[in-house]
Amino acid sequence: MNWKGKKMTKKIGLGAMVLLILLTALGGSLRYVKTDWNKDILYSKTEYRLAGDEYGYDKSVRVLLEKGYYGFTPFSTPEGPNAFTTPGYTLFLAGIYTVFGYGEDPPLVAIQAIQNLLSLCTGFIFFG
Repeated sequence: MNWKGKKMTKKIGLGAMVLLILLTALGGSLRYVKTDWNKDILYSKTEYRLAGDEYGYDKSVRVLLEKGYYGFTPFSTPEGPNAFTTPGYTLFLAGIYTVFGYGEDPPLVAIQAIQNLLSLCTGFIFFG
């Protein structure tokens, strides 16, 4: 609603909708091609399965699911809640870990697929 109480709507034409669909299809294709779907296989053959901040998020999710609190200590298990980062992405990952399960390795392919899908949906949320 605008300041006068009139409903404001945004209408896009058929051409713009077709363009949005084509760009989303192109984006989906590029994401599919560029995503390393073999991460599970690659990481199972190496000593280091996660890189960069992947390790920290994996550790935070495991502590949350297994111990019941939000904490993170890089090379040990925290004794209580001590995280100083926002929990949003950790909670998102905890949902994926819960649905798809996890063992020694996190469900990397599921995480990548869901993140790619959310990325594509963002275009429709903002431009559709």
